[in-house]
Formats: sequence, structure tokens, C-alpha cells
Amino acid sequence: ENNRPVKLISFFSFKDTDKYKYIFASPGIGYNYYDKFMIGALLHNYTLPSEKFQFLVAPLYGTGSKAINGVAKFNYHWYPTNTFHKVEVGVNGSSFSINHNLDTTGKKIFERFRKIVPYVRLYLKESPRSSMERFFDFRTYVITEKSFDNYDYITGSDSSIIYPKSFTTSTRYINQLTYQASNSRVLYPYSYQLQLQQGKGFYRANVTADYFFNYAEGGGLSARFFAAKFGFIGSENNAVAYAYQPILLGANGDNDYLYNNYFLGRSATNAGSPLVKNSGIAAQQIMVPNTGGLHFRLDESVQGISDTWVSSINLNTTLPDKLFPIKIPLKIYFDAGTYASAWKKGSTQNRFIYVGGLQLSLFKNVLNIYAPLIYSKEFKEYLNTDKNANKFTRKITFSIDIQNITMKKLFPQFAL
Repeated sequence: ENNRPVKLISFFSFKDTDKYKYIFASPGIGYNYYDKFMIGALLHNYTLPSEKFQFLVAPLYGTGSKAINGVAKFNYHWYPTNTFHKVEVGVNGSSFSINHNLDTTGKKIFERFRKIVPYVRLYLKESPRSSMERFFDFRTYVITEKSFDNYDYITGSDSSIIYPKSFTTSTRYINQLTYQASNSRVLYPYSYQLQLQQGKGFYRANVTADYFFNYAEGGGLSARFFAAKFGFIGSENNAVAYAYQPILLGANGDNDYLYNNYFLGRSATNAGSPLVKNSGIAAQQIMVPNTGGLHFRLDESVQGISDTWVSSINLNTTLPDKLFPIKIPLKIYFDAGTYASAWKKGSTQNRFIYVGGLQLSLFKNVLNIYAPLIYSKEFKEYLNTDKNANKFTRKITFSIDIQNITMKKLFPQFAL
């Protein structure tokens, strides 16, 4: 096996893997508000049967930021003969721009992140006919952020507009232990995940469970349960730890503290920026993993954030195919959640907040668009104070769920 010659070809191939060690090359592209269009290459060696050492490298040049961005993944796996079916060790990395602005000279400057994630994943043994998959995963995120610092204004100009003058660079870590079990059976598939996270000044535990109830005539009901417990380690005045608090609403880019999700404009808000574009459609993107997943976005803190615990349930159901002349991937969704402060003695807050409406799921649930039609009075009261936020088109949100892109979906051969 080790004597197989290396062969460079484009994209994928599953032929003659006993004769060659393939390296696949193809163009790589990407886009976000700050790096703009990114062009580069994608190199990897993923095939069947899989190589023991696997890699994926995608360097991308940002035409807007003039910076080298990209992702990289390296792992090695083997199949022991005892408790574990498979052991995988590896390291992942990525780096992109996350914000932009102008300095006092009018030059565009960029905030950036870089992360390195070493990990070990242990797959438990299953019976040959089982559709179960269970694993333990331990990883450490080492994240470096280059952020704007020392703001100033230009003499003689609008003093309410401030310009970043320099940068500050900081590095943080998060240790994460995950146990996940999933059953991909055709009828009533399910999965659940138990997760512990720890970093400077905080700990957090997340529980997520998903279940799909099949309908006899096709389609079904998806149910998701989420709960998170948060606590401070050391001083409760640790401002850094507040960034890790669990929330009920779908998260924006600032809440994605692990940089695990793709955002069109990670720091985009409906308030935008007076100097550079940082609003628009990107300000309506949300993230569901590790949040309560209520499909609603408000950049201001309107309840549902807790330094103790949150819990939620998310439901969506397909509609009968005969309802429309052509097949439309339209669903009805309903989300409800609660959080610690609403249960404190003397609290005037409603214990449960909710939102529901129509969901359009495209590209095998990778792109989901949500139009809220009903929501709790807390949201109504806030929206009544902001005419722009109360516009129907502004209340629509979307998520880009890259976790739904799997090798089994892209290439059915991986299901063998």
C-alpha cells in the first residue's frame, strides 16, 4: 500500500484506489462582506476506501482584504481491535476577515480571526447491521482575534463618527468534550449530543436532541430540544466570560464564539456603519447550533440571554405534497423557550417566549429561510418602538447550515 504512486487529478475519483494515492485539485472560491470574492485552490485526498492520513487545504485570496484566508484539515485514523471502532486524531485551522472599517486616513482596515483546533475523536463499536454512530470528541480551540482599538474622529468632521486608529491582538482558548449518538435509520431517525465547554472565567454544558417523526404519506415532523447551563469560574465580573452566555434567539456572528459557522457578514447589523457597508441581507442571518434556536433576530438584547440557563424546543413540519400544484419545500415552524431570570421570585417577565411562521428549506436543508407570523408580546412591544425593525421583510431571517452538508449526501458511495 505504501508503495502506491501519487496521482494528481481533479475533483474526486473512486477508481483504482488500490493502485494510486490520489491528490485531488480543483479551483476554490468563497465570499464574505469583508474579504469579498475569494479565489484560490482546493487540495485534498478524500476518497474510498479512505486513506489513513487525510488532508484538505483551501488557501483563498480575498480580493477585498488583499489577505490570504482559508481552511485546512489534517487527520490520521486507525481501527483498533478493542473498545473503539475507530480512533481519529487531527488538527483543523481557518482564518478570515470578520469586520472592516476606515482609519483616519481613509484606508480600509480589517478585523480578523485565526483558529487552530487539535482534536481526538473515539468512535464506539457498533454491530455490523446497526445504523448507530456514537463517538467521544475532545478538542481545544485556540483562537486569535485582531480587533480595532484606539478610536478617534477627524477634526472638523462629524464628531459622532469615530475611526479605529490601531489594533489589539488577543488569544483565547476553549476546551470542549462532546459525546454524540445518532441513528440514521429510515424511520424515526434521531440524534443527541452532550457537550461540556470550559475557558477562561466560565464553564458551559449544552444538551441537544433531535428526533424526526415520519408521516405515512411522506414528510414528517422534526423536533429539537436544547438546554444550556452556564457558570462563572472565579470572579463574576469577568467581562470576557459574558461572551459565552447561552441565548434563546438565533445567534448572530458575534455569538459564534467558536467561529464554527459560515456568516455572509459576521459583524453585520441593521444599524450598519456610516463609513462602510455592513448591513443589508447579512444582518438577517442567524445561527441555530448551540443556541435556543428561536428563528428571530434582534441585534439589541431583548430577553432570552442568561448567565445561568436556557431551554427551548423547536418544531417544524412538512406540508402535504397535494397542497400545491408543484412541490414546494415549505414548512411550518414553531419555537418556544424559557430562561433562568424569568423564574426568579418577583420577576415580571413572561416565563416563555415564542415565535412561529413559515420555513422554506432549500439545497437539502443547507439554506433555510424563516418568515415569522406569530411571536410573543415581548417581541411585539420592542418592534412597536422601531418602525424599520417592524417591517415584514426585516423580520425574515435565514440560516446557512453547513453542518447539513455531509459526504454521504454529496457522494452516496460514502454511505456504503
